[in-house]
Amino acid sequence: SVWSKISSVCSGASQYRFIGHSRGGAINSVFAYALWKEGLLHSSKITLVTFGAPRSLDDSSSDQVHGKFPQWRMVHANDMVSSIPFDWLGFKHYGTMRCQSCSYSEGRDKPYLTTSVSDHTSYCKVFGDNVC
Repeated sequence: SVWSKISSVCSGASQYRFIGHSRGGAINSVFAYALWKEGLLHSSKITLVTFGAPRSLDDSSSDQVHGKFPQWRMVHANDMVSSIPFDWLGFKHYGTMRCQSCSYSEGRDKPYLTTSVSDHTSYCKVFGDNVC
């Protein structure tokens, strides 16, 4: 299994950081949630940071994991990927949102509907080259 390979390579790790952009952020969100939910990693060992990630969990799962470990969700302005799939389809973000140049108030499940492709492709310029 994927977890057995990771745990054998990282057996001495005191902290597991899951970091990703766009689809990679969504995959890491689901992976961090699954490891926490299944009890494979204690919440004190997990940190999640995403950049421009779409919603990846249903409402119930998102509510269950929200705030259980450090969760930082970076959003740039009107990045459209951060607003899909739509909340009315039953998906919800989890974690603390940090938004750069947003024209709307920050909130756990924002943005609701945005349309910029260019804002999705400029995270290195906004948050700095050290995150790329």
